Amino acid sequence: MTESQTFAWILLSVPESPGTLQDIIAMADGINHAIPSDRKLQTSLGWLQARGLVQKDGKRFCITKAGSQLLARLRTPGRTMIKTCDLVAEALESLRGE
Repeated sequence: MTESQTFAWILLSVPESPGTLQDIIAMADGINHAIPSDRKLQTSLGWLQARGLVQKDGKRFCITKAGSQLLARLRTPGRTMIKTCDLVAEALESLRGE
């Protein structure tokens, strides 16, 4: 998995209303049938926060309006989660230089 794919996986796992790290891990496991390492989780959440796609409130995280808008553009009925994850990774790739 590339770094952009990991960031996409974690972004898709962050809830719209504030959730705990355990909530994010559970969703990530549901999407990819894998549990992200602590390092991947922390790196991804930091990167996504720095780009305004995820926000932290105390010990909870939620997706921002910008994050929701990005995902709304890429999610369509009938598209598999894996395909959506790939499209999100491609979109995030353009933000990597920022």
